[in-house]
Amino acid sequence: MLRLILIWGLHTVKKKMYDNQISEYKKAIAINPKYAKAYKNLESIYREKGMKEEADRELSRYNALVKH
Repeated sequence: MLRLILIWGLHTVKKKMYDNQISEYKKAIAINPKYAKAYKNLESIYREKGMKEEADRELSRYNALVKH
């Protein structure tokens, strides 16, 4: 299931379907909150949308996971 969600998330990146991407990565995080790449991908999407605070939050979460 997680693999399918991530594949769909990557697919929507190509089409710049930001809201769908955000939804899919949040689902992936709900399934596995320690999956760091989902946070990093969310950070990138939020930056593309100009959502700095949200991007910074996801980057902090990503960094916390990869440092351990």
